[in-house]
Amino acid sequence: MYIDNFYNNLLIGNFTDQSLEPEHGRGILCCSIGNNTFASGSSDHGIRVWNRNTLKYKYELFSKYYGHKEWVTQVIHLSNDMIISAGMDGKICLWNNNEIKCKTIDAHDGSISCLIKDNNDLIVSSGYDGKVKLWKSKENNINTSQLSPKLKVPIICLKIKNSLVVSGNKNGEINLWDINKEISIYNKKIFEEGISNLIFGGINDYIIFSGGLKNGSLIGIDLRSHKIIINLDGKGGSLNYMHSLNDNQIIIGGTDKNISIIDIRKYNESVSNKKINKSIMSGNVYKDILFIGTIDGN
Repeated sequence: MYIDNFYNNLLIGNFTDQSLEPEHGRGILCCSIGNNTFASGSSDHGIRVWNRNTLKYKYELFSKYYGHKEWVTQVIHLSNDMIISAGMDGKICLWNNNEIKCKTIDAHDGSISCLIKDNNDLIVSSGYDGKVKLWKSKENNINTSQLSPKLKVPIICLKIKNSLVVSGNKNGEINLWDINKEISIYNKKIFEEGISNLIFGGINDYIIFSGGLKNGSLIGIDLRSHKIIINLDGKGGSLNYMHSLNDNQIIIGGTDKNISIIDIRKYNESVSNKKINKSIMSGNVYKDILFIGTIDGN
C-alpha cells in the first residue's frame, strides 16, 4: 500500500524534497542506499551517513586515523549493510558498522574509478592504473585477485552481470572478463576516444551497450558472436545515461540534451525523443517514471 501511494503521489506531483544536513564541505561524488542507511561520498574526503527511514544524520566516516586522504570517488553497501568506500588515494576502506573505524587496503596505484558488487557481495574495482581487481569479502576480511595484467590506459566504467564483468577505458577499448576463470575473453577498440557508460541489455542481456565519451554514439555488441550489431551515430558530447527498459528497448541521454527511447530492432528510428534544456548527467527509472539529473543540479 505504501509503495502504491508513493507511486500515485509521484504521478500527481504530490511530494516535497528534503535537504539532508549537515552538508558536505565540497561536492558530492557518489551515493549508496543500504538496508538501513544512506551514505554519500565527497571531495571533502568524508562519507556522511543518514538513517534511511528517518533521514536523520548519524555520523561522518572520517577521522585523523581512519578514512581517505583524497576525494571519495565510490561508496557501496554490502548485504549486511557494511559500507565500503574507494578514493582518489587508491585505497578501499571497509567500515565497521556503527563505528568511525575501518580496515584500509592499498587497492590501486592511482585513483579508483569504479567499485561495484553483485548480489553475492562479490566486489570488482577498477582504476586509473589500468587494473581490474576482483575482491571477495568475508566478515571484515577481503581477498583479492587481479583479472588481468595491467592495461595501458585508465578504466572509466565497469559493469557486472552473473559471471561476466565488462570494462571500458579512456582509449575506447572494451574488455570482457570471465570472473570464474579470472581471464579476459574479449577485447576490442570500438571508439576512437573513451567509453562513458556500459550496460547489459536485450533478450537475456545478450548485448553489451556502450556509450561514447566524446561523440555520443551508441554501440551494441552481441555476447554470443562478439560482433557489433548496433552502431548509432551520436550528436556529440558524452552519452552519460543508459537504461535497459525491456528486451527490445533502451533509454539513452547525454550532453547533447536529448533523452531518447531506442528500439534495438530498428535502432536508427527513435521510439521517443525529448529535448531537455540542460545536459543530462544521470538518470533512474521507477516503474514507468523516468528521473533525470542535469548539469545545473536539477
